[in-house]
Amino acid sequence: MRRFSPLTVLLVSALASGCATTGGLRQEPLTAGVKRTYAAPLGRVVAAARQAMIGAGITVSEVSQPSPNMWMLQGKKGTSAWSWGELVRVVVQEGDGEQTTVYVITRRRMATNITAEGDWSRSIFDQIDLILQSK
Repeated sequence: MRRFSPLTVLLVSALASGCATTGGLRQEPLTAGVKRTYAAPLGRVVAAARQAMIGAGITVSEVSQPSPNMWMLQGKKGTSAWSWGELVRVVVQEGDGEQTTVYVITRRRMATNITAEGDWSRSIFDQIDLILQSK
């Protein structure tokens, strides 16, 4: 029978317990994360948010509509030499009139991954700003 050192067991336990999943991110409150409100209709902001995610190098893996006035986009930023990857969720919610609010939340795939971006909201919001200004 092979024996593992206590340090090996501790390290494996820490890594396994700190993994983010798309299911876990889906369960976060829909208004969690960093938010920004735009003076544009829901459909236009949803399209801009999807383009912004792709422009930031995030692969959009799931798009759903939790309610008639809300869209949720989930994506993944792949692994690299410096990161195990990240999960990103963007929720776009229609407000009053032409107001639409966007919520961005990012989770590292591994909690111990200190070299990951950690927060893609600024990148996504900057891209949405450019897309909405150009149309």
